[in-house]
Amino acid sequence: LLWSQAETQEVETVAFSPDGSHFVVGGEDGYVDIYRLRNAQNQVAPSLVTSLNHSGFAIDGLRFSHDGKLLATGAENGELRLFTTHNWAQTSSASVGITTLSASSAAD
Repeated sequence: LLWSQAETQEVETVAFSPDGSHFVVGGEDGYVDIYRLRNAQNQVAPSLVTSLNHSGFAIDGLRFSHDGKLLATGAENGELRLFTTHNWAQTSSASVGITTLSASSAAD
């Protein structure tokens, strides 16, 4: 069950961190909400960590790097942004003209 306490925007995409500690929700409002999945007592209790603004365009793709150190976000306008997961700061962005992010296996 996903929810937003402040908004009632449609959820476009969801991704879980590789270690299962966080999940991210991309919405039609252009925000990426970062949730911590467990509390200090290691109980499942999702809590909002922060919200990232992606310039108002619907979020169509979310992917964590295999090591969980980066989060890639893709918006409907074709903009890709990278965020570090230790402080959720944006590290780079590019207009790539795609809106779908897919994972590939290094073994391929």
